[in-house]
Amino acid sequence: MSDNKATYYGLNRAILIPLIAVAMMLLPAGARAQRTMRGQWYAGAAATATLSPKAGSHPGFGIEAGRYTMTARWSCSIRGIIPTGGEFGSLTAAGAWMYRAVATSNRALNLYCGGGAFLGVDFDEVNGAVREVISDGGTDSSATWSQGDEGSARHSSFTYGLEPAAELELFITRKAALVAVASLPIRLLTRQETLSLRASAGIRINF
Repeated sequence: MSDNKATYYGLNRAILIPLIAVAMMLLPAGARAQRTMRGQWYAGAAATATLSPKAGSHPGFGIEAGRYTMTARWSCSIRGIIPTGGEFGSLTAAGAWMYRAVATSNRALNLYCGGGAFLGVDFDEVNGAVREVISDGGTDSSATWSQGDEGSARHSSFTYGLEPAAELELFITRKAALVAVASLPIRLLTRQETLSLRASAGIRINF
């Protein structure tokens, strides 16, 4: 009987000790699991609007794709602002680099600071803007962006600028995060405000 007990306890130890060891390794790892990793790709979408000088003006959208580094992230995006109430909208392409300034240990909550640059077209009417951009071809005359061939007002104009920003990223699942951004677009050439404060809110999915 004692031999059977010894065999029984021996089998228990042989099975349970490895299981306990694996559990002890896996549970802390799950608790500390980071939401972002170096080299990880992501994509996102957001709604945007101006906060100042005119709150709620220039509503728009943005879609982006990017990649995390050890201490930051970079992105490429396409952004649109809808022309409303006689105001110009825009369609721009942008690139940005954002440094992770503050983060929790598992990176479930992150604060990024940085900025980027953008270029594109301001427009007040889509069909007219498309015809003008196509007909202008490769012209490099800035005058053609301000008036038509007969001095009439144009529907489109070239725009570019810089955009400092701060971003809050909050992961609600292992791969999905809510994102809130405050940015300060500095439009060096535009039919909109040269300086404004914009806010955006959206979702980001990691791959």
